[in-house]
Amino acid sequence: MTVIHLRRSLDDESNVLSGWLVRFAQERGWELKTVLYADALPRDQEIRTSAGLGRMVRSLVSTFDPAGFIVEYNPTRRIPSAAFGNRPVVYVDCDRESLARNEGRVAPDDASIAESAAKELLSLGFPQCAYVHWFTRPSWSRLREEAFRGLVRGEGVGYRTFRCPRAEQDRVPAIGRWIASLPKPCAVFAVNDTIARYVADACSVVGVAVPSEVAIIGVDNRVVYCERGPVTLSSVAVDHHAEVSAACEMLARMMSGRQVARVARYGAGAVVRRASTRALRRKDSVAEKAAEYIRLHAAERIGVRETAAAVGCSPATLQRRFAAALGHGVGEEIADVRFELARRFLSAPDCEIAAVANRCGYDSDSTLRYAFKARLGMSPRAFRDGGNH
Repeated sequence: MTVIHLRRSLDDESNVLSGWLVRFAQERGWELKTVLYADALPRDQEIRTSAGLGRMVRSLVSTFDPAGFIVEYNPTRRIPSAAFGNRPVVYVDCDRESLARNEGRVAPDDASIAESAAKELLSLGFPQCAYVHWFTRPSWSRLREEAFRGLVRGEGVGYRTFRCPRAEQDRVPAIGRWIASLPKPCAVFAVNDTIARYVADACSVVGVAVPSEVAIIGVDNRVVYCERGPVTLSSVAVDHHAEVSAACEMLARMMSGRQVARVARYGAGAVVRRASTRALRRKDSVAEKAAEYIRLHAAERIGVRETAAAVGCSPATLQRRFAAALGHGVGEEIADVRFELARRFLSAPDCEIAAVANRCGYDSDSTLRYAFKARLGMSPRAFRDGGNH
């Protein structure tokens, strides 16, 4: 049974999604054909239009006679439903409400994403929160804002909103003016990492400190945005395991002619904490440098001594200043970062469980198992096989 996967790009997010799809397809006995949008037609034919995408799909149908499609949604151009020839189609990461009879979609639970973001930001104890919308008006931007607003106001925290301008050249200046007008400190939830990076850049332009004056969290954990710039960005990760599992289950039911709900939702993944929400109890540049060093090097089996040497002070001094600034010790920070790194590796389809302990800085497989049992009440394998969502 042939299933075609129409893939949008070769970025990290699509790589993880594609990896899980290969694994689930193998388990179901599907012959999976992955096709990049950009490679599906000769270069002299236009695929940036709905008509061009329709020609692409009809060509694939004629060549492979697939039983169904899993399509990474293209938000700018819709593939004509007729091009699929009534074959079942499941869109992933899709917000459109109008679906043909042979189409379904899976999308993140926006309320779950907002809850994860709110929990991270409210833990900072800031008196003010804010939300930054996408520059158009998709339903997912509105739904995330509605859920976030309810959670924030329920805690008695002040609340503001802002919509990112459409014109790219206007975004940083406009967000900067808005940031400057906010009461400080303020915790900002950006609808996704793209907008979060604009917010961080705007803070830099207007001289607002992150995270002490404005803390920022985005969505999707896209490294190209989160790791760029002088301040790294915290983000609510997407649970691609749950996303692809739901998509494959929906497509399997549709291909067998069974009844199926047309829309499936999956929850948020873990918050990946970086500098933009690492608020200190008191300002301390040495503690800040140590926390960032740990984030970058925890997998190298570092300890207090190595961290202290990296920031230029004695282990005893670092322990004292780190605890005063962050409320816990250096060893606890290393353990937390190392564990979150292991969770992220286990959430990727192409990482062997046997390699995780070594890649994340644990001294043995048994130490990794103990950490998962103590924190989550399950083994790394149970987490990998579905306990992570």
